[in-house]
Amino acid sequence: MMDAGRFAEEVRKVVLQSGVDDYEDAAMQGLCCEGAWEVALTAMRRLDLRHLTSEYQQQFILRNPARRIPVVGPGSQDPY
Repeated sequence: MMDAGRFAEEVRKVVLQSGVDDYEDAAMQGLCCEGAWEVALTAMRRLDLRHLTSEYQQQFILRNPARRIPVVGPGSQDPY
């Protein structure tokens, strides 16, 4: 199970790896250090972390069944 601390570390790891990968790629393409750094920053800012948050939410719900949010919609019964 993923706790909040582990989740934060996973986010950090994914963001840093994205930055390093894009920095190295930009540098190999001939960008100067500043240009490669800008590419890395842009990559980190645009990184889609939704897969991590959905995984964390699923594990949080599994550990805390009382916190499940009932789904209410057409054809479902009102849980309240």
